[in-house]
Amino acid sequence: MSIIALGVLLLTPLRPFLGSEAVSTSVNYVLPALFGCIVLSMLSKDVGGGVKITGRLKAAIIPFVLCLIICFIIPDYYSVVEGFVMIICIPIIYFISKRLYKKGKITVTLPTDDMETTDDKMEV
Repeated sequence: MSIIALGVLLLTPLRPFLGSEAVSTSVNYVLPALFGCIVLSMLSKDVGGGVKITGRLKAAIIPFVLCLIICFIIPDYYSVVEGFVMIICIPIIYFISKRLYKKGKITVTLPTDDMETTDDKMEV
């Protein structure tokens, strides 16, 4: 709470700048940019540090369809509820991912797993 309060206090002097037309225009591009980053990271198997995840795009199918349905049901108001839809989709993706992982549809390969496999090949 103190960090949020500090952020609010420090942003108060910037209110005139944040309300300017240039900033208002750029705010419209923030959420699509975030979705773009999420999609690009979902398409890559390598998540960094040698960890590789395969099949994780399967977890995004149901939330994607949900977003499309909401967009078609309320096309005029979708920009208003877009942030809420994103917040609702986060736990949905979490539980779907967890279930798919338990079923073996999503696999995670740690760097140590690769090293053990390499060591086994070297011993032979």
